[in-house]
Amino acid sequence: MKMNKKRLTVVILVIVFIIAGMFIFKNGIKTEAKKVLYEIIEVQTGSIRAMVAANGSVGPQNRVAVIPPIGGRLDELLVKEGDYVTKGQTIGWISSTERAALLDAARAEDEAQHKYWETVYKPAALVAPIDGEVIVRGVEPGQTVSASTGIVVLSNRLIVKAQVDETDVGKIKVGQKAVISLDAYPEVKAHGEVSAISYESKLVNNVVVYEVKIAMKEIPEMFRSGMSAEINIVYDERRDAALIPIDAIEQIDGKAYVHVPDNSLPNGRKQEIKLGMTDEFNSEILEGLVVGDKVLIKAEHYSLSALRKKAKNPFQMSYGKAGSSSSRKGTKPGK
Repeated sequence: MKMNKKRLTVVILVIVFIIAGMFIFKNGIKTEAKKVLYEIIEVQTGSIRAMVAANGSVGPQNRVAVIPPIGGRLDELLVKEGDYVTKGQTIGWISSTERAALLDAARAEDEAQHKYWETVYKPAALVAPIDGEVIVRGVEPGQTVSASTGIVVLSNRLIVKAQVDETDVGKIKVGQKAVISLDAYPEVKAHGEVSAISYESKLVNNVVVYEVKIAMKEIPEMFRSGMSAEINIVYDERRDAALIPIDAIEQIDGKAYVHVPDNSLPNGRKQEIKLGMTDEFNSEILEGLVVGDKVLIKAEHYSLSALRKKAKNPFQMSYGKAGSSSSRKGTKPGK
């Protein structure tokens, strides 16, 4: 009986220890989860831009369809898509309906008759009305054409046409810089300037937009008419600005604050700042901090091991136990 009591006592003690251990373990996890890790960053010098983002497409600045002077049959087309032609250049030959019928009848008789009438009855020339690139070859030799048929389409140069929301069009002016990337080639960045802003709006997907034309100084080889594009128009820019990531800033009652290191306070000391321009990643500091000042930034995750897996932040310095790394995309100082 005494043995059974001892065994029972041992079992009870084991259960108590297990429960106590689980309680301590859970509390330990909660305590670890509640720890807020920080990094120290420095206010750095860099450039920051304010941009209007818009969607658009590549298209010809001046699109001209070359139509024949007469109806008949296209005998010969001397250009292909991608060729560059000059104004007045002969790009094809067309037989009138009568000439085509006469030549067909002569060919049926004998080759000598065909050559005679081919020499006597001259075809009509198809002439390029402007300097430009052939972007469409719509008809092939042997096909019948009318006086309204577009044989080829010429473009004097490609531009980008951006659809800008009416709430943003007031920020845009002729001459502002723009960066263009194609959906088909997102890694290629083309640079241009605003050349024109439409005076008349359009309704696109129930949104009022204005067409803004972007002219490029150099047109990348892969640009094609009709390609979709993303356009960022720069309407303001600061160089040599004092910058910090927006993640380091708190907005409280319309005011901006940061936490600066303070050995007496685990979360640092709160300091009010005045902000200037802000982009998607960084903010310009006008008052409250200068280049080289240190600021605390909260880590993205509470787990130190997770932080160590991330790429190094260009702003990062070590701070206490949070001397880890985190990745952040944005405008790098000096870029």
